[in-house]
Amino acid sequence: MPDVVLTLAAVAAFAEGPTTLTGIRNLRAKESDRIAAMVRIAVLGGADAVVSGDTITIIPGRLPGGGIIDPEDDHRTAMSAAVVALKRGDVEILHPECVQKSYPGFWDALRKGGML
Repeated sequence: MPDVVLTLAAVAAFAEGPTTLTGIRNLRAKESDRIAAMVRIAVLGGADAVVSGDTITIIPGRLPGGGIIDPEDDHRTAMSAAVVALKRGDVEILHPECVQKSYPGFWDALRKGGML
């Protein structure tokens, strides 16, 4: 499910133990290198991420986390980083308008839901 794997990586950053995702090789050829994006999202959440072949393991709670992320014009990276931002509060997402590609009302929906 390549469209949800970035969000799973964001949630895995806060799991009680390691999360391993396999069969992800094709994610390098999406709007951006989404495997690299998963690593950046995990680190943003304070987790560590180990990539090996077509597998990534996210190990929560090892790093300070927070900071700035550039989604590299990938709407799914921006929306997944928002999951981390909602949990941590110390995350800035550059070029948030890139979500227009798939969900133009994304930020408004978060505001309406009281999350922003």
